[in-house]
Amino acid sequence: MLGAAVAVLVHHRADLGSAISSARQAPAWMLAVAIGLPILNWMFSTWTFWLLTRRVGNVSFAEMAALMGASWLANYLPLKPGLAGRVAYHRAVHGIPVAASSVVIVQALLLGVTATAALIGVTLAISRAWLGGLGPGLVAAALLALLAFAVFHGRVLTRVGAGSPSPVLPTLLAGFAARLGDAAVWVVRYWLAFQIIGSPVTTVQAAALAAIGQAVACLPVVGSALGVREWSVAALASVLPSAGRSQRALSAGLVADLVNRAVELVLAIVIGLASTAWLAAKTRRSARSPADPSAPTVP
Repeated sequence: MLGAAVAVLVHHRADLGSAISSARQAPAWMLAVAIGLPILNWMFSTWTFWLLTRRVGNVSFAEMAALMGASWLANYLPLKPGLAGRVAYHRAVHGIPVAASSVVIVQALLLGVTATAALIGVTLAISRAWLGGLGPGLVAAALLALLAFAVFHGRVLTRVGAGSPSPVLPTLLAGFAARLGDAAVWVVRYWLAFQIIGSPVTTVQAAALAAIGQAVACLPVVGSALGVREWSVAALASVLPSAGRSQRALSAGLVADLVNRAVELVLAIVIGLASTAWLAAKTRRSARSPADPSAPTVP
């Protein structure tokens, strides 16, 4: 499906040429932000899983970041082996039962769905009073994230020791804040991608495109939804109204998401390989060091 997307763009050379020309004329700051935003997605995902996992095991933020980076790359393979690998690592290294890790994954998924729906609702509501621009929904998302973080910081992070029973509601609020930030970053990424190729979308449209992209990425069989996400985003983009014409070409949606995919893949390779190497080195160091009598045993 990814190859078919590229073939369509090669066939529609005029649309592809127009998109490349627009990208060459795009401001440098816009290109720099588009390249850096996937790193924020990685950090927000790390924050989410670190928050939720703290209730069941002692995992440092750095180690969780490495686990998320390694699984980011591995999940490009079918059946998302990165997810299963992360669960196995938690069980072997931290003594976290598979059932507990599975609960964390379900919680993160539900929080992601809720956060994306909330962000779309906020952008739709505010756009009636403030049309155009990128700000309305993202400002509201930032305020909600700050509120949730304040509650979490005051009631959870001040607790001594990870793995101790922390309040469920503040932890879920903080997880929601992290997922809200992740969803907001995806909205900005799609808004920027369409701006760069010269086929701008509104904030609400970018939120809808981000939602369909994230929904498809949850499919378990197709890895990181290579090809499937591109066609889904392109199909939705083609029926959204665009400035100056009644319909946006299907090829515009394909180009925009391929821009997102190209940046994402390069970062996934760099971060994924570095994270895997860091985890391997950490595991070797742990194997050479004397066993900690207080560490949990794994049956």
